[in-house]
Amino acid sequence: MFLKPGESKRVTIELNDRSLAYFDVKTNQWVVDADTFNLSLGGSSQDIRLNAKLVNSFRQELSTTTSNPLPRSALNSVLVEKPPVKTGGVFQQTVE
Repeated sequence: MFLKPGESKRVTIELNDRSLAYFDVKTNQWVVDADTFNLSLGGSSQDIRLNAKLVNSFRQELSTTTSNPLPRSALNSVLVEKPPVKTGGVFQQTVE
């Protein structure tokens, strides 16, 4: 977004599951750790005007669908297929 000098606009930034995720090469999937994340907003790194904390209470391992970096509106039109994964335990994962 570009603003002219003196101009102001309200901005909404939507964070989803992928916003705080990183790719774990050991498990080969996207992960969001249980942690407190510091958010800083400003005109530049030298001009921070707002600080906030975001608490994620539990670790999340994201599925292929939720780790897709597309906007939520585009996700509805994209079909991601993944074969069933046998975990070797009591559970069996299937993606529909």
